[in-house]
Amino acid sequence: MRNGADAKHHIQTQMVDVLVMDHNLPDTTGLKLFATIENPLLQFGSVLITGNDTDDVPAKALKLGIDHYLFKDTQGNYLNLLPYVVKRAHASFREREMLENKAQQLEALNAELDDFAKTVAHEVKAPLTHITANADLVLMDFEDELPPMAVKSINSMRKHAYSIRNIVDDLLLLSSTNEMDIPIEPLDMHAIVMSAIEVHEPLIQRTQAQVHVPANFLQATGYAPWVQRIWENYISNAAKYGGLRVGIQLSSQDLGNGQIRYTVTDNGPGISTSNQSKLFIPFSRLHRSRARGHGLGLSIVDRITQRLGGSVGLESDEGAGTTFWFTLPSIKS
Repeated sequence: MRNGADAKHHIQTQMVDVLVMDHNLPDTTGLKLFATIENPLLQFGSVLITGNDTDDVPAKALKLGIDHYLFKDTQGNYLNLLPYVVKRAHASFREREMLENKAQQLEALNAELDDFAKTVAHEVKAPLTHITANADLVLMDFEDELPPMAVKSINSMRKHAYSIRNIVDDLLLLSSTNEMDIPIEPLDMHAIVMSAIEVHEPLIQRTQAQVHVPANFLQATGYAPWVQRIWENYISNAAKYGGLRVGIQLSSQDLGNGQIRYTVTDNGPGISTSNQSKLFIPFSRLHRSRARGHGLGLSIVDRITQRLGGSVGLESDEGAGTTFWFTLPSIKS
């Protein structure tokens, strides 16, 4: 092909395995040609040839994603290397193509799993509501007339039905975080935190946890119902896993990069390094003998926070307590 225009026309009309470009073309440069091609990394392998090694051409080629850079020496030795370089470029393209296909398959599978989770959740939630409502009605009207063992059995049934309903609600939330069109607004974080504490007041009283709330929190933006779920998960985990009379300290910090970091710190037994990486994976749960749960809470926190433009993490030493944190965009950013 005589110039960049011919090359671009050929690419648009025919299959190309590897594009070998001289950097200095009559009507453009190899870099400019490559930059004007739509999605070149998934169309072919690429090799840039140039006799100029004094400027930033190699760096620019690397930044664009060109597979290989070949210096055109005056003796023509580069021609001996060209077949090998073309072969490597083609192999790189095939590898990218395979990874893209795998990514598309994974995306489709995830979409199917989300649809399945939502379908199952909705189908399960209706009968669960019927079970809990009837159990409540029986106890309300006939508790005094029933044998103690029957009352105990009905209460056990109610407890497990409500537990399943919580799992269903978490599955629905987990599958909806990528789809919901949510309003991002300035948050009244103190009010959100107090609502989260109120949700877990029975747990806090039962474990005699001491929750210390600062008078003020630094302001961030987000979606209040989701942010409350983050606090609920972190506070309940600290109360459940921190041990009897655990101290729980909440705080906020401006990271100076447009993000506000919020923390929940407890003085409990801490988490081993080997277990820390598992905590934000769906259905992972530690200390199974000390607390019940289904292991979705922290994965929901991770998904929510990413959707809101933040991140999550933890810091812990065994025997020295744990700090769970999340960040959200500052109201000033």
